[in-house]
Parts: sequence; structure tokens; C-alpha cells
Amino acid sequence: MPGRLEQPESLSGLGAIRVGWLLTVAVLVLGALTVALVLGFGPLDRLDTTVAGWGYRATYGHHGLSGWWIGVAAYGQPMVLRAALVLIALYFAWKRRWALAIWLVGLTVAENVIAPLTKHLLSRPRPDWLHPITVEHSLSYPSGHAAAAGTFTTAMILLALATLSRGWRRGLMLVFAVLVGFIISMDRIFLGVHYLSDVIGGVLLGAVIVLAGWLLMLRRLRERHTA
Repeated sequence: MPGRLEQPESLSGLGAIRVGWLLTVAVLVLGALTVALVLGFGPLDRLDTTVAGWGYRATYGHHGLSGWWIGVAAYGQPMVLRAALVLIALYFAWKRRWALAIWLVGLTVAENVIAPLTKHLLSRPRPDWLHPITVEHSLSYPSGHAAAAGTFTTAMILLALATLSRGWRRGLMLVFAVLVGFIISMDRIFLGVHYLSDVIGGVLLGAVIVLAGWLLMLRRLRERHTA
């Protein structure tokens, strides 16, 4: 198993070319979404408003649902997901898989710094309700919870594909990663604290951080392998 990290091009098809294409697509979509928000693209604004209203109305007044989503927000907050990635990094360090351990710590630190800073690019206010389900005080775009979820989910998917052979364990890890990201992201809409574009932008930002870090790791491994 450690041999996979000695030759990065053989990481279950997760070499630089494929990851590079994924990174390019994620950056282009994130950039297009951000530009559309800056320009006040009407169809996107209307979609955001419609989805935000639907999510809020689906939750407001339903104490069971609101309690569920508030719980998701608490247990799925960025610091929890970051702590989980650091614990996984410690596991790989214990296994002496230093490249993966350093990659996980690096992307966790990067997300912790980049995601909060990007909120100030647009200074977008959050959805405003007469009777809010819960109150958040930071800016809206991109969603910090969604950015952390996108980071966690993308990292877990790459780890599953790179370190696990085909089988039920890989499938279970992939399903778990996608479910975590999806539920935490939807939580932001159903609590009425973010627009759909905030959530999509956050997930894409997290994916960009992870994919860029993966490419950097592959480059360093390749340099070490050819030295």
C-alpha cells in the first residue's frame, strides 16, 4: 500500500491530469458563479430567492425539523469537520504515510484561512426573515459550513479512491462522504441562513482547495521520485 504514494501517477487513476481537469472545471464554475453574483444576474437572484423561501417555509414552525437542522449545524460546523480531517491525518502519520498526512493538515489550514476571507469579496448579506429560525452574524457568500463540507467530502472521496480497493469499504466511505457534504449543505438552506448560490460556492471552494492541494502533493512526490 505505501508503494502507491511512491508513484503518484498510479493512485487509482487520480494522477495530475485527471485531477487537473477537475480543478479547472471547479475553478471555472466557481468563477462564473461569483461573477454572476457581482453583476446581479437576474435569473440567479430569482432562483436564490425562490429556493431560500422554500427552504425557510419548509422548516419554520416545524419544531422537529428545525431542531434537526439546528443539530446538524452544531455537529457539522467547520471546526468539527476540520478536527475530523486532522484526526485522519494523525492516523496516516501513525501509518507513516507522510504525504497524505501533510496534505490533510495543509488543506485543513488552507480552508480555515481562505473560506472566511472570501466572504469579504462580495460582502453579501444573508437572507432576511421577519422571524428567523436561527441567527448568524457573518456574511453570506460563500457559506463557511458548505466550504468545510466541500473540503471534507472531496478529501474523503480522494482518500477512498486512492487508498481503498474496489469493494464495500470504498463504497461505504464514498456514500458517507457524499451524505455528510449534502446534509450539511442543505442545512444552510433549510435554516434560512444562506442562499443556494452561497452553498454551491462554498462546496466548490472547498473542492478547489482539496484538488489544488492534491496536485501539489503529486508534484512533490514526483520530484522526490525522480530525484
